[in-house]
Amino acid sequence: MHRSRTGFLIVAALLLCGCATPNIGSNYRLDETSGRGLVIGSVTYQGRLSEYKMFYRPMPTGKAAFFKAGQGQVPPFPHNDFATAGATGELFSAELPAGRYEFFGWGIHSGGAGTQSTEPFSIEFVVTPGRPIYLGNFHFAQERSLGLTVTGATVYHRLQTERDLARFKNSYPQLAEHQIEVLTPPFPADHSVGNGYQTELYLLPVHY
Repeated sequence: MHRSRTGFLIVAALLLCGCATPNIGSNYRLDETSGRGLVIGSVTYQGRLSEYKMFYRPMPTGKAAFFKAGQGQVPPFPHNDFATAGATGELFSAELPAGRYEFFGWGIHSGGAGTQSTEPFSIEFVVTPGRPIYLGNFHFAQERSLGLTVTGATVYHRLQTERDLARFKNSYPQLAEHQIEVLTPPFPADHSVGNGYQTELYLLPVHY
């Protein structure tokens, strides 16, 4: 059972932690001497247009950052990497310093509202220098709304290996021949994560 709480804030602190992690460039090359590795995955959503975020951080402690799909306000209109596959969302492919990390929270920015997970979870992964790893797909299924604003969702972690890696190899053909490690999910297939959440409604526009 999901739990939600709605409140009103003049200045929103919710969802402002961390920053979006940029994707690699089209000419990116793996380099074992760089001390950095490559992570690959996707964020998809089912429901109204919003900005959907998966938060991660270095372990044991570190500054939060996130991968995302969609837009919290339009225009601009969101990019969709999976239109031909019958899904909506974005692939992420980012270079990170080698080390241990975890996904630990999710958030939604939707117009004048922000929603974030409250129940703790941890999906750990390891970044190895010069090597790529596929972290899976995070899928947001809208559960609640207030008009056009998304105020709640269920988030699933699952493997969409064939779909996501086909899109990755099409975007980065110079990396297509590299062996890509696939993260073993710590939960059963299509397991939901961060099931508790809270929603805040803003009195002032939020700009990122």
